[in-house]
Amino acid sequence: MRKALLLCLVVVALLVMASAAFAGDTISVTVTLQSVGVEVTPPTWDIGVIVPGGAASKACSAKNIGNVNEDFTIKTSNSTDWTAGATAGTNTFVIANGLTPLSGTPASLATAVVANASSPFTLNFTAPSAGSVITPQSFTVTVLAVAAS
Repeated sequence: MRKALLLCLVVVALLVMASAAFAGDTISVTVTLQSVGVEVTPPTWDIGVIVPGGAASKACSAKNIGNVNEDFTIKTSNSTDWTAGATAGTNTFVIANGLTPLSGTPASLATAVVANASSPFTLNFTAPSAGSVITPQSFTVTVLAVAAS
């Protein structure tokens, strides 16, 4: 009986020591996936009828709707019958960010824009100085966002 009691005491002591040796704590882990996004205001611009070589301007803004600092770039497309260029000409229009003409290659617009902040910019349009196309033309100005480095 003593041996059985001694054996039970040894087993209990080993269990107590084992539980003490394996004591631990926890770490609460929280993670948020990176989100990059931009929202441009206004979403459309209807210049309407304009004389050859005429100009128009529009105040715009690009808002960081992501959750990290972002760099913005800006580019444009051609219309069906007109080409974007550095100077207005026959069937060539100019769309510029301020004084910098846009093309199909992205150009820097703003850097390190914090989440929920906006970056203002002005689009300046100059109509072709001449051309045979008088039907409405549409083109796109695109603002792109990437996570700032």
